Amino acid sequence: MKIVNRSDWKDTYDTLHHLVQMMGKVKLASTPVQPEWANVPLEVYPHGFKTGLLYKNGVNFEILLDFYQSEVSIYDNRGNSKFFVLKDKTSVSGIYAEFMELLDFLRLEIPINTIPQEMNTKVRFEDNTKEITYDHESAKNAFEMILFAYHELNVFISPFRSKKVMPKFYWGTFDLGTTIFSGIPAPYETTDIIARIGFDEQMIEFGYAFDDTIDGFPYFYILIYPIKASEYEDAKPEGSGYFSKEKSEFFLPLKPVFESENPSEKIQKFLSSSFKIICHNEKWPNLDWHTQEIK
Repeated sequence: MKIVNRSDWKDTYDTLHHLVQMMGKVKLASTPVQPEWANVPLEVYPHGFKTGLLYKNGVNFEILLDFYQSEVSIYDNRGNSKFFVLKDKTSVSGIYAEFMELLDFLRLEIPINTIPQEMNTKVRFEDNTKEITYDHESAKNAFEMILFAYHELNVFISPFRSKKVMPKFYWGTFDLGTTIFSGIPAPYETTDIIARIGFDEQMIEFGYAFDDTIDGFPYFYILIYPIKASEYEDAKPEGSGYFSKEKSEFFLPLKPVFESENPSEKIQKFLSSSFKIICHNEKWPNLDWHTQEIK
């Protein structure tokens, strides 16, 4: 499988990041709030991302992004549907206008905050008229990396008996993540509502990101909350993974993994060995129960 570096498809990446933010913001406005924002991420399906079943103004509906057809579509429980095609040389404001036409078609009045979140821009969707790029092949190749990462995370996380969030796509940070919880409350004292709801219990997040600022390649990461970085300075997970004191996370860059004979084995060993290191340091309770084999 080809490794897709974000730098190789940066313009298309930025286009998609804006689009999934639109989808995610509609989902946020159409679902009851859950702990750790579990209601917000997008779901992965064979052709792309989807919101899952949403409800607003008496209507059940769903929004889908298809990477293979380059389409964004909406369906409701009354038999109505509409779509638009993603084109090159358009703009965020142009995509937003077509996206809102989908909601208007179903007569769904769903106000959303049009300022991008967790991105390097604060220009509102409707005001961002700069010409942008959308390359179908780059988007499709990147999504196939998502499918690969989804499978690896799903294989790893499925046996755990802990409270968990199965692999989902987080539209704020444009990454794939799955999280398990120890059951110990750990409120994050902050005025930032995103962080306050997102971090309220001892947890470990395992994920995949396109952000190639780590060693120049996409990577798997492991985020611990709460974190005491100094306790992990000498941590050595199996394989080519490592703990970054600067980022306070474990990382596994994909380039050396894909140069090996069995990338999947390398990834699973990184995830499982890091989990053992973390649980030992954090003294997770009932660890035998969390990891008890399913029979």
